Amino acid sequence: GARGGTFNNGSLWLAVDGSTSPYLDAAETPAGGSFADVEPPRVSVVASTPSGMGAILYAGAGSQFYLSAVDDAYAVGDGLGTGPVQTFLSIDGSSFTLQTSSFTLPEGSHALQFYGLDAASNASAVVSTNVAVAFNFV
Repeated sequence: GARGGTFNNGSLWLAVDGSTSPYLDAAETPAGGSFADVEPPRVSVVASTPSGMGAILYAGAGSQFYLSAVDDAYAVGDGLGTGPVQTFLSIDGSSFTLQTSSFTLPEGSHALQFYGLDAASNASAVVSTNVAVAFNFV
């Protein structure tokens, strides 16, 4: 049986005996009982050896970069979406390409743009960030 519940962003979450995580009450879902993923994935760029993050991501030469994606279902941060399926990347104004692995960047300043697409066909907005790669970053 249910041990308790809480409302979060208009949704009822229940704690159930024998479960280690709460689940969304189906009667409270936006689609009248069916699960619907309405939020796009959140995508960010990550460096293996960052030296600083702010308006510009600083990294040492040889750093590996990758796109990290988390999918939400009903509210930003819930992490309950159908899952990010694809991430796309543009480096220095190039065409967007499907990104399936880590990548490196040559020394210098670079403009990255990226976005994600989840299994429910929700596309995130294009995110832009600047990266500076140099041999002398520690």
